[in-house]
Parts: sequence; C-alpha cells; structure tokens
Amino acid sequence: MSIVFRIMELCRFNGTTISELEKNLGYSNGSIKKSSSQTIRSDRVAEIAEHFNISPTYLLSDMNYNICPVCAFSFDPLKQDEVDMHNELHDNFLLLRVKMGYLMNSASAATKKSITLAELRNNDLSEEAIIYHYETLMMCDFTEYARQMNYSVNISYSDFIHEQIAERKYFDLIPENVVRNFARKHNVDLVITNSSLFDQIKNDKEFLQNISELWQLPQDLKFDVYKSIRHAKRDYEDSQKVII
Repeated sequence: MSIVFRIMELCRFNGTTISELEKNLGYSNGSIKKSSSQTIRSDRVAEIAEHFNISPTYLLSDMNYNICPVCAFSFDPLKQDEVDMHNELHDNFLLLRVKMGYLMNSASAATKKSITLAELRNNDLSEEAIIYHYETLMMCDFTEYARQMNYSVNISYSDFIHEQIAERKYFDLIPENVVRNFARKHNVDLVITNSSLFDQIKNDKEFLQNISELWQLPQDLKFDVYKSIRHAKRDYEDSQKVII
C-alpha cells in the first residue's frame, strides 16, 4: 500500500479530501498525489501524521495498526470504535500522568523492567544503585497495573509502593539490610510482614475457631459463606475501578 493511498484513506475516513489537507497544511495543490514513498519529504510525513494523530511509521509501512507514540496503545485508525477507544485511553493516560507527575507507557515499562531485573541480578551493585533499581521496578509495575485499569485508578503511587513492600515484592533480589533501609525510606513497618500470612492465621485463635465452626454448618450455609467471600472479592475489585 503506497503512502498516497494511505493518506487518501485517512482523508476519506475523516471526511475530508487530499486537496483540503494540502490547503490546511500549506502545500501546493496536487503535491501529495504527485509524491511517492521515495520522494515525499520526511518533514511532510511527520506533519501529515500529526494532522491525523498517528505515527509516521503507520504511513510508511504496511501495518494495519497504528501504535500511539505517547500511550503505546495499538489501534486501527480507519475503525471508529478503535479510534474512540484509543482517544478515551489516551486521555486517561495523560490525566494520570499529570496527577502523578510522571508515567511511562506500557511499552517503555516492559522494556525498562526487563533491563532493570537483569541489573538487579548483578551482585556488584551498591546499596544506592539497588534502591534506585527497585524504585524503577515499582514505577514499571505501577504502569502495568494502571494499564490493566485503563489508566483509571484511585490508588496513589505511594500507597502502591506500600503494598508492594508489604508483599515483599522482588525481595529475593535485594539484601536484607537494603530492604530495611528502603522500607524505612517509605515509612513501611516490616514487622507486620515478617511472618507469612499462614503464620498470622495460626496465631489468630478467634479466626481459627470460626473456621472450625464453618465446617460444622449445613451444606447450604457453607455455600452462602462461599458466595459472601466471592462477593466481597468482587466488590473490592470493583472499588478499584474508578474513572478519572
């Protein structure tokens, strides 16, 4: 598919013509139709791509999907439902980035996470470097979480870090003394998380008594308890889906 044909399709989809596009961009009449992928100037490719809110790569390749250079969302710019989905996701991404002060897109986060994990497995890193890499992983994981939620999240980055530390995420890659210093830096009490959840349950006599009594209930009541647990889990997951 030639670049001129792509531009013609984009014009048709957006309810305009190549002549109107040339006029809007200040090109001479008929200059685009006379061009080819070999002769069209790179600055014009960039201008046309910006006009249609797509990447220059989409114009110059045979890909059916455009990858947004900002939010990294892939969509077909000639399908309205996918364009609308991208616009909503893109706006959510920008709002969250302003709210946080920074935010990687999912493609950048995946690449950075892979590199950072490899770096953390290097035993020659200083404590300062280890903490820096750990915080980078937190940023990457928050980006992944935010993307799963379509960038509509109600948890702050600080609270997210607290949860990750409490779950001892990636602690197998970090020396114990660095773990303590990192937790102290973010005001997280590790005493509570030193024992496993199983150990905490073993020490909760009231909880164990309730569990014992549960198995003595009739079958239909056991099922009601099971449904209540499922509903509680669903309600919690729904509470995390807040549209900005």
